[in-house]
Amino acid sequence: GEQMRTREDVRSGALSSPWDVTLVRRTLWIAMAGVHQIWGIELAGSGQRAAGSGTSGAARRPLPAALRIGSGAEDIQDGSHSEAALAQPMGITSAGGRLYFVDAESSAVRWAHTDPSGRVGTIVGTGLFDFGDKDGVGDDVRMQHQQGIARHDDGRLLVADSYNDALKWVDPATRRAVTWRRGFAEPSGVAIGGDLAYVADTNAHRVAVAPLEGGPVDELELVF
Repeated sequence: GEQMRTREDVRSGALSSPWDVTLVRRTLWIAMAGVHQIWGIELAGSGQRAAGSGTSGAARRPLPAALRIGSGAEDIQDGSHSEAALAQPMGITSAGGRLYFVDAESSAVRWAHTDPSGRVGTIVGTGLFDFGDKDGVGDDVRMQHQQGIARHDDGRLLVADSYNDALKWVDPATRRAVTWRRGFAEPSGVAIGGDLAYVADTNAHRVAVAPLEGGPVDELELVF
């Protein structure tokens, strides 16, 4: 890995602060926080390296422009893949031809079509300096610097509202956000498996386990 700094770095396939990934068929989508974009890299095949990667000195292919989402401007602006503006996308997941991601700097939860002709939209979040801790619907919702996101089978999104030390459910259809659990310490990642949510409770230095149907939060015991 090499950090992107110059236009030549861009052409060679260097990255800038990749934060999370999700796989959609043969395309690996990367939340590229450092350049306020989402990149899609088509994998060459099972067990093979992605285009744009390789050992030191190996040739790299430039990333196709059609697989970049976001103009590179830091803002919250909906539109086509090339016109939309993102703001430090960090957590990302996917379902049904859409990417769902959290834009940390705009404290937003957003979506983008995986089809290159698609668009970017916003579920909750209104501006770079609009943040807080408020449940509600649509533009009334306030979160702060979300870093993780996972999708439940029923379509809801579980968001790690990192700077509010909470987990919140967001319904992409109704745009309603509801606080589910509090008492974490800047949670930065979340995953759903069966009837449990697993939380990277970063500043508590633990992996928390929360039953989806209620009950106390436990800790994942690691035995080496």
